[in-house]
Amino acid sequence: MASISSDRAETSIGGVETSAHRTRPSSLVVVICSVGTNDTITQVLGAIPRDTSAAFLVLPDVRRGFTILLAERLRSECSLCVFEAEAERTLSAGEVCLVPAQSAAAVIAQQDNDVLVQEIALENKPAELTTRLKFTCTQVAKAFGEKATIVLLSGMGGDAVDGVRAIKEADGHVIVQNEATSLVFDGPREVLESKLADDVLPLWAIGGHIAEIVEGY
Repeated sequence: MASISSDRAETSIGGVETSAHRTRPSSLVVVICSVGTNDTITQVLGAIPRDTSAAFLVLPDVRRGFTILLAERLRSECSLCVFEAEAERTLSAGEVCLVPAQSAAAVIAQQDNDVLVQEIALENKPAELTTRLKFTCTQVAKAFGEKATIVLLSGMGGDAVDGVRAIKEADGHVIVQNEATSLVFDGPREVLESKLADDVLPLWAIGGHIAEIVEGY
């Protein structure tokens, strides 16, 4: 992966040029999906405009290696800059960070306005793996508070509801995919039953709704 300076991006992230000027995201959107990952996430992010003021942290249930395929798909079908999580990297507006299934992410808002994302590998920490989503979402909640949005798409439950709760308790916004368009509704159902959802939407409407929310910050 190429390193990126504080004010100018290089052009070697998957061979795709990033935006020339780095801009701190006004908000951070967490996207969780564990079933139908490639098609589902692509449909959501494909509706986000290139000049969005938000950044995206995507946690698919996909191991490293397979996330390369997802990144390539997203680069070809959406207008955002997509990269895989690494040891440490600045996250800017209009960028998507993919966090592999065996990793969590630390999110750090620095005093110089940069937002850092650090991958935390969990292969040797099986006890922590069950709280991957909760840990990552708690980090996002601390860094962005009410300017955090979480989107729970088709998939299983697990600790997803705990991750959603962390965002909700920080006054962030919660969107879940509706049952009619979900391949598996376990995760979204748990969030609904916990009364944590702000919006319940069909898959085709979620991307546009995210764009409206983040531009309101």
